[in-house]
Amino acid sequence: MFIRKAVFIGIICMLGLTGCATNTKSGAEGEGDKRAEELLSMSRSELAKQESYTIEMEQQEETSSKSEKSEDKHWSSAVSFHVDYVRNPYTVYLKSETAEGKEREEYISDTEYHTKVMDDLFIKQDDYIPVKEKQIVQRFIDPYDYIDTYQIDSQEIVVTEEEQEYILSMEISSNDASKETLKLMKQNLTDKIKLRYTLDKTTHLPQKVEAEIFTSLKSENLDSESVLTLQTNISHFNGIKEIVMPADTSEE
Repeated sequence: MFIRKAVFIGIICMLGLTGCATNTKSGAEGEGDKRAEELLSMSRSELAKQESYTIEMEQQEETSSKSEKSEDKHWSSAVSFHVDYVRNPYTVYLKSETAEGKEREEYISDTEYHTKVMDDLFIKQDDYIPVKEKQIVQRFIDPYDYIDTYQIDSQEIVVTEEEQEYILSMEISSNDASKETLKLMKQNLTDKIKLRYTLDKTTHLPQKVEAEIFTSLKSENLDSESVLTLQTNISHFNGIKEIVMPADTSEE
């Protein structure tokens, strides 16, 4: 499953929050589409100018399954991610921790990939495939990857305002998605997507990204449903000067 593959790397989107908001919606539909498109364009442009930033993500997944030959099952998982990203030279530090306390640390560059094995010991992976790993990490460092992946049109985005923030929210299901989006949703077994972006009014940089991804798989013997919830905070813009790749200890 695409979403799960992207998340379990050892894979940045939104659930609406309540609060004291002015809730000022765009005017006419055409004007609303244009405003959403302009805000997205400005935010993408400003984010591309940032040489570094930090991503903190909380992921929760609830899954249930039904089968005629066994009892209904339900299970859940939770993972926390910390990502430091430097644009030039391309370097990523990724740390993940499960609810059970299992940790994983990785360093990724254009040419190297190191994983932590114990304490301060790291191993350089000789079979590293830069393109593959960078594609997986992309969902963390590009908060707009969901919009691009599902080819969500700006007319699906609702713009509201809070005191110091713009809120871009969207909810798309298989019943009302465009032809192209529906095709991509089917490929990824996705039934519904809820996204919410919080942008700083002054800088237009994304501050929060929240997502709910509803997926299902139905077969002759088994029906399963999953809800993946992601809450992401982006901060420390231009605050990371360098990520130093660890020494390879595999030959020591």
